[in-house]
Amino acid sequence: MMQVFWITIITIILIYQLLPNLIARHFDPRVLRHFPAQGNQIALTFDDGPHPVYTPELLDLLRDQGIHATFFLVAENAQAHPEIVKRMAKEGHAIGLHSLNHRSFWLETPKQTRLDFEKSIRIFQELEIEPIGFRPPWGTFNALTRHYACKSGLPIFLWSRNAKDWKIKTQPEDIVSRISQNLAVGEIIVLHDAGGNPKAPEHTIEALGIALPQLKKFFNFVPLTKGDECRELDPTPVS
Repeated sequence: MMQVFWITIITIILIYQLLPNLIARHFDPRVLRHFPAQGNQIALTFDDGPHPVYTPELLDLLRDQGIHATFFLVAENAQAHPEIVKRMAKEGHAIGLHSLNHRSFWLETPKQTRLDFEKSIRIFQELEIEPIGFRPPWGTFNALTRHYACKSGLPIFLWSRNAKDWKIKTQPEDIVSRISQNLAVGEIIVLHDAGGNPKAPEHTIEALGIALPQLKKFFNFVPLTKGDECRELDPTPVS
């Protein structure tokens, strides 16, 4: 009996978590790691915000450099700092969803996954923000993540380049190297303006102050836009 129990548990994990995550991260062409660039375009993206201190500092830097980016926001953080969200939109940055409260979808039941999207979309509607897409925390999926993202009308964006800047031990020079070396057109760079280790965004902002003036000599930074990669048979909205 105990053996049957554990076989059942392992089977559920494989079907609900591991296999969907593997397929979405590595094989599903509808999960975007690059974007269809025109000319020398690349995309700079930020996760986990907004943060009341670091995000305004980052917005100042992007404004001074004349660069537009995409912010994948944790909905509860956005709800707590609506003035920062409004500034993002006013200054021409794209805004996407990064879940309700940054809980891994590996840990969410089907009902929790549905509610995660329902509550997040409701918050974005209250803020009068239409998200251009969705990025799951840590890039993790369960069997229903993509389904509910699509029912919410949100294409899924991962990344082609990860600076690993959420770690405080990642120094500014490491970040500069990771986002600059052999950079190619159509790449999506992921950085963080919140979350991770305390004060880690300080390294991110310092690194961008070094890297952006050089990179913009060769690349045009553009915000991501909502495409038609996300198609579902059921068009009924999630909320």
